[in-house]
Amino acid sequence: MKIIRGLLIGSLILIGGCSSKPVEVVENTKIEYVNAYEKIDKNDIYEIRSMEPSMNIDPNDAGDMYSASEYIAIARVISIDGGDSINEESGNFCKPHTYGKLEILNVYKGDLQEKEIGYVRSGGIITYQAYYDGLSEGSKRSAPKPDGYEYSYVKEYQEGDIEIEVGEIYLVYLTKTEIKSGHYLIIGWQGGLRKVRMDYVDSLQEVSNQQIEVYNNKKECWETLDQVLEVE
Repeated sequence: MKIIRGLLIGSLILIGGCSSKPVEVVENTKIEYVNAYEKIDKNDIYEIRSMEPSMNIDPNDAGDMYSASEYIAIARVISIDGGDSINEESGNFCKPHTYGKLEILNVYKGDLQEKEIGYVRSGGIITYQAYYDGLSEGSKRSAPKPDGYEYSYVKEYQEGDIEIEVGEIYLVYLTKTEIKSGHYLIIGWQGGLRKVRMDYVDSLQEVSNQQIEVYNNKKECWETLDQVLEVE
């Protein structure tokens, strides 16, 4: 896999508020997980790490993320169904994104009634042809033509971001979106997708927020859920 870096247009002891103990994986054998990306040969992917323009919020600030989201939930990733670069509502090209399904386990902000929802998240794998078609005319002149190009796919994601993983449980920050009909947008890159660990997922509603830990991707440590949601 070729990588380029550049600017593209277009109960645990806590030390200092964090715990660095290893991740405890919670398995659920009743769910059939799907990952469309697993079918793609990694050697056939051209990887791009992009530097997006500054956001109006700091994705690593829990207060900013709370304010910017319409919904906050703990959810399990059931699937990665694919990648796309088309805004369904406008029909225009947009940045590559990943879409799939989430199983909602508990909600902490907003009135999210569905037990399963579709999600969209910035960064994804698309065909090189789709990537080329979405370039400006000026960018096309300097980009390799799709015919005969050595890579069939492009993987583009934000520098410093993490990748979503099928079967994992996360604290997710969501808003409604026009990018894909009936789906919700996971906002804030790595700030809006934080791994969760706890002993009993099936009794999530019965435990306190102090018994649930979420991973801080910037500090690389675990924090209790009450610390994360205490933003006032």
